[in-house]
Amino acid sequence: SGQRLATCRVQATVDFSAFSPDRGVRSQGTVDLELAVSFAGGRPVIVSETSRVVRREAVASR
Repeated sequence: SGQRLATCRVQATVDFSAFSPDRGVRSQGTVDLELAVSFAGGRPVIVSETSRVVRREAVASR
């Protein structure tokens, strides 16, 4: 018999900021993110992830 797997596609736009103390550089920008989440088991599990940076800016912190 054919069992349907329950999956959900999640799309989001995320603003990020990261800092590297060793290099003294901060990176910030925006990413488009898409996740596929399976509900076939007892809890949600991410089964695939795709991301694409749409804007990035590196700023010297020193």
